[in-house]
Amino acid sequence: MTENVLRIAGISDTHLDSQLTKKPRKGHLSYTDFQRAVKDMSEYADVIIHCGDFTDHGDQKSLRHTAAILSQATKPVIGVLGNHDIEQDPSMATEILTNESNITLLEGNSITLYPNGEPIGFVGIPGFKMFDGEMPRYINMPEEDYQDLCDKQSSRFYEELPTLTNKNNISIFHFDQMRYVPSPDDPTMEELYVSDFLEEVDNYADKINLVIHGHDHRRIERPISSPKNVEVIDVAARIQIEMHPGIPYRLIHVPIRE
Repeated sequence: MTENVLRIAGISDTHLDSQLTKKPRKGHLSYTDFQRAVKDMSEYADVIIHCGDFTDHGDQKSLRHTAAILSQATKPVIGVLGNHDIEQDPSMATEILTNESNITLLEGNSITLYPNGEPIGFVGIPGFKMFDGEMPRYINMPEEDYQDLCDKQSSRFYEELPTLTNKNNISIFHFDQMRYVPSPDDPTMEELYVSDFLEEVDNYADKINLVIHGHDHRRIERPISSPKNVEVIDVAARIQIEMHPGIPYRLIHVPIRE
């Protein structure tokens, strides 16, 4: 590790399928692709971050094969679940990935790691949210339970941010937190959408070095920093492959504050 720099390998939206021999859709990874990526990320990074949608449908078979590959990582792995990982059962996805691999999944909480002896905090929230007040159709659980889960994760995240004591912290999301959207006053014009989560992160911009997320597979123009100048990076695999064919992750060098 270069002095005063944290090397993060960020990856997201791998969408691994339960049919091991099935050719993946554009931008999704095969198990061989993912295994190669984990090996490379372990070699080049100090920490590996997966921003969710490990699998395409959150089924047990996909989760188990994903965990088996993640267990081959030789560097710390941190992640959050994506909206597709919880299609079958959020608790099952969490249990399989954490019990059968070395990943730490964040659920609104934070952890501290010590790459090269420096304390670095990681705070994250998974891809649980209502869309226009409704639960996604593919989620296999009662809507009331899903709403409760969303509320608990959000509350925990908001409560965790003020407790961060490290000088350097990385914020991890599944969903994209900032993008240009049509203006409600003039649809021919665009305005910047910033999520409530990112607005709250900005209140602690002196402690947050980087916001990393996935979910949005489109290579579109978006701001590269929050309103208070925290760097924001989308590491969805499809975007990374389009920018650098054959490389589904992004290696990020994060300056460490002293």
